[in-house]
Amino acid sequence: MNLTSSPPSCTTNLKNLTSSDEPNKLFHKCVCREWEGTTLKTNKDVRVALIRIGVVLGKDGGALAMMISFFQIFAGGPLGTGKQWFSWIHVDDLVNVIYEALTKPSYQGVINGTAPNPVRLWEMC
Repeated sequence: MNLTSSPPSCTTNLKNLTSSDEPNKLFHKCVCREWEGTTLKTNKDVRVALIRIGVVLGKDGGALAMMISFFQIFAGGPLGTGKQWFSWIHVDDLVNVIYEALTKPSYQGVINGTAPNPVRLWEMC
């Protein structure tokens, strides 16, 4: 199993992109694409599951727990315009995705470990 932090949905000039779109020239996207491409070339007898994880949120942990204290003192809010896409997943859902990927042979290739609908950053804040 391979976990990456490359979000499945993002925006460039507010254009919606998906996992199948070509990556732009940003370093981290090129590294993730190469990493995934190399991993998928492994021995055909080895099942490979690549989970693309969004920002992990949970009441008692993850990114949300770190962000809440800033919002409580009115110091939190969206960065920039807030129109950027925010791909997220709840920690419980991520655990389920990882468990399913480990235990079910049908889980292989690239798997999006995010909520089905990303939100704009201003909506999240």
